[in-house]
This record gives sequence, structure tokens and C-alpha cells, in this order.
Amino acid sequence: MNNLVNSKVMIYPEQLKNALNCGDEFLVVLLGKFIEEISRDLELLKQAAARSEHERVKGIAHKMLGSVRIFNISELSKLITSVEIGAMSGAPEEWLREKIQAVDTCWTKTREEILRCRDELAAGKSI
Repeated sequence: MNNLVNSKVMIYPEQLKNALNCGDEFLVVLLGKFIEEISRDLELLKQAAARSEHERVKGIAHKMLGSVRIFNISELSKLITSVEIGAMSGAPEEWLREKIQAVDTCWTKTREEILRCRDELAAGKSI
């Protein structure tokens, strides 16, 4: 089975296409939307954490988890879950910032792999 691997990131385009009952073109669009959404939400997450808005951090993290879980990106999911739980329990701002930085680092690597996957699908390459 062809897959996209980046240390702890594994994306299986064929499984996604089967689960969503879609073809390459739709998956290319979906991957692009996913990248936009998570990138935007991550910035909102950082802003909310900087203002110590724990409820907002919790809500944004929860929203992000729904999207990340669809793609079964376990490492990113674990990190975002820790942010959500930390926000629910009133974790110190510094702790939240550190966890969100870890999410950001993981997302940067994940995003690169998703972009590569999307570009290869768009070019009609078998991955």
C-alpha cells in the first residue's frame, strides 16, 4: 500500500478515497481545504492562548480534532488533545504555549507531507 510518511505522519490516499467514496480530484480539493482550515485554526489557537482565553482555546482545539481525526493523523491528534484537555483544566498560559508550539511544529511537518500528497495526486501520479 502506497502511503505518505513523515516520521509519525502517515496518510493513506487510497483509504481516504475509499472511505469518502471519491476520486483524486475531490481528494486534492479536500486536502487543500484541510490545509487552509488547520492553518487558520492554529493561528486562532495561538491568539486565544496568548490572551489566556481557555474556553476559546478548548473550542478551537476541539474543532481542529474533528478534522485531524478524519485524516487519522495520530501524532497531531494527540498534541491537540493535550491542548484541549489543558485548556479545560485551566493549565498555565506557559504550558499551553509550549503545547501549542509542539502542535505548530508537528503541523509544519504534516502540512509539507499533505502538500506533497496533494501535488502528486493533482499531477496524476500514483502514490
